[in-house]
Amino acid sequence: QGRYGSYDAWNIQGAVNLPLGEVGALRVAGSVTGGGAFVKDFFTADEYGDLDQKSIRATLRLAPGGGALTNTTIVQYTDEDGTNTPYELWSVNPQPCVSAADFTTAHCLLNAATNPGLTAILAARPAVFQGGLAAAVAKQREVGPWVSLSSYPPYHKASNTYVINTTELEVGSDVKLKNVFGWNKAKSDDG
Repeated sequence: QGRYGSYDAWNIQGAVNLPLGEVGALRVAGSVTGGGAFVKDFFTADEYGDLDQKSIRATLRLAPGGGALTNTTIVQYTDEDGTNTPYELWSVNPQPCVSAADFTTAHCLLNAATNPGLTAILAARPAVFQGGLAAAVAKQREVGPWVSLSSYPPYHKASNTYVINTTELEVGSDVKLKNVFGWNKAKSDDG
């Protein structure tokens, strides 16, 4: 099955069931997802918010000897790449920059009038917004929420592998023994 939507977002899924006679069954399923970027970078015109995801799952169910004993194992692996949606400045809390403690606030640090070093920092980084914090908020409101002034690529990389095994044994009409084992390994790197 497949889907296609806004911002070139798409998804394809499929599955195959393989009977294993009287012993059990195997099912293998997969999914691939892509597209979906909807925020543009003000400086580079790159697009953010996209997803490139691939996932595969195998389920093996064994029921030897008529079904009093069943064992089901599920293994899944998912790999994700793409970009996050970046933060956006939408408001600032201006305060007087008078005392030493005031100069630790974003409003005072990111203001060329109160922090002369900001001009030198910005000059060394031409690919970032060249105004102070209040000017960045005004520009963000001007360009709207679907354009980012954040000046960095908000990447996303992740992978996840898990295994779940369930064993059930019916020892009588009212008694069932059940053991569930699970293992998971997940990694994520976001910027």
